[in-house]
Amino acid sequence: MSGGSQLIKVLVCITPQANGMRLIDKGHEISLHSDAELHIFHVEQNNCVFHTEESAQMLDTLFRYGSERGGMVHAKSAEDPIAAIKNFIKNKGITDLVLGESPDSRAGLSAQMYRAMPHVRLHIIYKTDS
Repeated sequence: MSGGSQLIKVLVCITPQANGMRLIDKGHEISLHSDAELHIFHVEQNNCVFHTEESAQMLDTLFRYGSERGGMVHAKSAEDPIAAIKNFIKNKGITDLVLGESPDSRAGLSAQMYRAMPHVRLHIIYKTDS
């Protein structure tokens, strides 16, 4: 290998929930400490329950919040959100993935991503009641 180090690229996966700001904050923190690219990504599942005016407003707020923190915002509609995230990781060369998850989720997205892409560093932000 040459003397340069690998470019760090951080991906924050969000849904239209207030916890998204905490996820973006974590991704922003990683990107600042690593001089990394920051990507904010939302996958809209075609039969998603988030098709409401309130969820659209929350996504708009989160996209603006992420942009203000230097993130590149991406949105995609897909039948299979996990496959869309995996493809994004491969296509962009993502090294770090920030996800939100409930503390009791043993077979959640983070477990699936860890099995499918063990080379990507996972940063899990657990959802809280407060």
